[in-house]
Amino acid sequence: MKKNLFMCMTAFLLSFVMAFSLAACGSGSEPASSEPDQQEVEEVVEDVYGTKTMAYFHKYLVGGAYTMESKYDMDGMEVTSYSAVDGNQMYSKTTMDGMESILILTEDAQYILDPASKMAIKMAIGADGSGLSTQEMFAEEEANYETAVSTGDMDVNGKTYFYEEFIVEDISVKYCFDGDDMKYILTEAEGMEIAMEIISMEKGADADLFVVPDGYEVMAF
Repeated sequence: MKKNLFMCMTAFLLSFVMAFSLAACGSGSEPASSEPDQQEVEEVVEDVYGTKTMAYFHKYLVGGAYTMESKYDMDGMEVTSYSAVDGNQMYSKTTMDGMESILILTEDAQYILDPASKMAIKMAIGADGSGLSTQEMFAEEEANYETAVSTGDMDVNGKTYFYEEFIVEDISVKYCFDGDDMKYILTEAEGMEIAMEIISMEKGADADLFVVPDGYEVMAF
């Protein structure tokens, strides 16, 4: 069970690796004054972003933030996740079998929250010397997404999708597209597979998500 939970978290975190590395660029950019034509868009995707996956996340990082809702199955149970990225901050609320857990990453700390008990674990990172900041940690992985290991077509739940596959720390991650829309993130490691379905993707994120709510007892490590 612990291994399965680790795999679920890994699948989620890997889906955001390039989000952090691209957020710094996206947050400082302004929307173009006029809409480029399709040819110009294709040239930008090919020459600047290199892969369809990086181009897709960049599209939602104009302004530096986005939210995503997803779901996947684990041991016959449906797991849903509501996630947000804003610059070098990340939020994820995961619900499985009626139980909720929340992960918050900020510039200098990460928090694991248990809404049922109102307990939170804080682990410091960043400038205090205890580790890299979240921006630095995820920016180190940007090169992994500049070139796909492989591309092609594959069947997921009875429908054919174009995919780009990347390998990170011996873990395979496939991003599956229906046209320009990302529909699935498939993660495989140590013989285990998780198929995460993208329910919605929107620009912008609520700033309150990245702050531990009132009423939690925070234990620092």
